[in-house]
Amino acid sequence: MNLTVSRPANRNWAGLSVVALLHLVLIHALLSGRASKMVYVLKPPIDAKLIEEIKS
Repeated sequence: MNLTVSRPANRNWAGLSVVALLHLVLIHALLSGRASKMVYVLKPPIDAKLIEEIKS
């Protein structure tokens, strides 16, 4: 009894190629320093406010 599902080889290679390309882009961004600049662009500024203690 064979329960494996055969898929076309082209689809497997396409998915593998996309994943490999994304990894290469990420590694290049990390090595060139662009990844840290991207974090500053994506992260919104944080506002800190001092509040007074409530006395009851």
